[in-house]
Amino acid sequence: MRISKTLCGIGAAVLCVVFAVAAGAQNPGDKENSSDNARRYYQEGKDLMSRGDYAGANEAYKKAQQILENNKSAFSPSAVPGPAVVKENKKNSRIIETAAEYDAQGNVKEALSYYLKAVALFPKNANLYYNLGVEYIKNGQFKEAAQAFLTSIQLNPKDKDAYYNLGIVYDQYLNDKQKASDFYRMYLNLAPDSEDASTVKNWIQ
Repeated sequence: MRISKTLCGIGAAVLCVVFAVAAGAQNPGDKENSSDNARRYYQEGKDLMSRGDYAGANEAYKKAQQILENNKSAFSPSAVPGPAVVKENKKNSRIIETAAEYDAQGNVKEALSYYLKAVALFPKNANLYYNLGVEYIKNGQFKEAAQAFLTSIQLNPKDKDAYYNLGIVYDQYLNDKQKASDFYRMYLNLAPDSEDASTVKNWIQ
């Protein structure tokens, strides 16, 4: 019987834009509009990165960068993220990559350690909590696994695999058949045509 679905891939590198301040004569209104748009895309990139959407974050940062290149000097020096910010973001991205690497190596203890660091850095990332739950299962920490999956579905209520895993954990390890059945039903509601749907139906009491 499967214990878990595939770990979500979160190894993409994060693009961090360092905004350059350049001199140039502009209409004050145009400059203000450029600043607002660039700030908006930059904030959007930060928000997407915090949720683990690195591809979306990259696109948002690129749009902010393009505005600056086209319009010159959209940010004041006090708003420019310096090298320390770029270094910190690269460090955070590396923590997630390292967690995935340790998982691939079968080093559960180290994978757990790094996923715990990752969820502390990105507390709104459902995929990281899902992966943390998988590692807890591998380490025999089933109550902790259930809590990680519960957090995952709070952040992403449509994560069918998290419901599946919760069903397995409560069914086989926490001895709560009613909760297991509830989570199996939620899984089937989201994945009625999945290849294991008929099997999961037989598990429901």
